Amino acid sequence: MNFKNISSILLRLSSKVGSALVIFAISLFSSKDFFGDFLIYWGIVRVMSVLTSFGLDNGVFAKNNPKDISDEIRFILIFGHILLLGGVTMSISPLTTPIHNIIALIYAAIFTSITRVLCSSMTYDMSFRKPILIEDVTKSILLLVSALFCSVYYIDGIPIAILVSSAIPFFLAWITFDGTIKIRPETQRIFVSLKKIWKSNITYAFQGVGTVYLFQFDKLNAALFFEKEVVASIGVHGLVFLVFSLTKGAINFVALPAIKKHGVAEFKKLRKISFLISVFYCLMYFLFAKSLFALLYGKQYDFVSEYGIIYLIGGVLFLSAGPLGPLLVINKKKKKLFLMVMLQLSLVVILSLFQFIDAKEIYYLMTVPAVWTVHFLFSYLRKK
Repeated sequence: MNFKNISSILLRLSSKVGSALVIFAISLFSSKDFFGDFLIYWGIVRVMSVLTSFGLDNGVFAKNNPKDISDEIRFILIFGHILLLGGVTMSISPLTTPIHNIIALIYAAIFTSITRVLCSSMTYDMSFRKPILIEDVTKSILLLVSALFCSVYYIDGIPIAILVSSAIPFFLAWITFDGTIKIRPETQRIFVSLKKIWKSNITYAFQGVGTVYLFQFDKLNAALFFEKEVVASIGVHGLVFLVFSLTKGAINFVALPAIKKHGVAEFKKLRKISFLISVFYCLMYFLFAKSLFALLYGKQYDFVSEYGIIYLIGGVLFLSAGPLGPLLVINKKKKKLFLMVMLQLSLVVILSLFQFIDAKEIYYLMTVPAVWTVHFLFSYLRKK
């Protein structure tokens, strides 16, 4: 077992726990009602931000000079503010969505999108690890800021500061980067560039939405089918899966370059590490999870064993396979990759049939394989 691999995994894991700690802190120090709102809110923000940025960061790498990201930033600002105007319109329509919630939602999405594109441009000519760490830290900060935005749910009236600040990025979006303002030619140039970006990146964007929706499904689907209290409960128990997911991400971060360089031998080493970590996590869960949960949350949440065990099984299946995903990606085995993912998800769904009685909850879990199918379909179309 390679010590260098383990240290690299720990480094990557330490950089990724920021967001997880923020979510954990919010669950710990906020009410169940607020935490339910926050999970729904953050899931929607993630999908919205990826819609504008997933394709754009691919566009950054396609440029002759990836440092020139003016078109991408301009696209995000304008597209975000079009959504903002739509949100304001909705807020005065019979649908009655509170205007301050809409504004907060759009701004969190805009900030997250810009961060992603900026990090992509940094990645181009810097060492790989440094911008990844910068991105992870920035995401954690944005998550915290979004939690503060989310607190607007509990404020009566419209925050004037947010309304005033909404004019500033909209104004900046129409300014050329050399500081001059020429409204008519600038307007034409912006819309031409938007059209090009949209055409070249729309498939990337939708594929990205599928990916993010997959990892936010417990929040978004729960928001559709359950009360906020249940969403909060699912979110708290989802922290079990988050531990597995972060570890898997850290291992894959090491696996992709290592397997490319050393082949199957490196894959076998990393798979052993993955399996041992899975066993360790399971042991910790059965020994300490219930008592730790009661100590941290008291009577605010009941320890719902169904949610916890399903997330545990999902985590074990997810992590114990080791870096099989990167290996299949490197060898371009798309069908096997698809089958692996579907098998993992199907086993979790089958298990849930024995745990859940409510058909609504079964339907909620069944959407995950459907999202993966859409994701791979867009991936296939993009390659074609």
